[in-house]
Amino acid sequence: MSRIILATNPSDDVPTEYLNSWFRKIVDLAKRQKDTVIFELKNREANRKELAELIQKEKPHLVILNGH
Repeated sequence: MSRIILATNPSDDVPTEYLNSWFRKIVDLAKRQKDTVIFELKNREANRKELAELIQKEKPHLVILNGH
């Protein structure tokens, strides 16, 4: 059984761009894990509608909400 991670990753201003640069390390690490699938909602995809749809569809084990 795969571990499923869902993350929002907007980078539409300076604070979220800074966060994005650090979060890339986490995403890269997760992608190297054979038993982990990561869904990343980037930029405009990082909205409530897309998030709710992916939670319903994929039933992630971990949800990471980046932003402010």
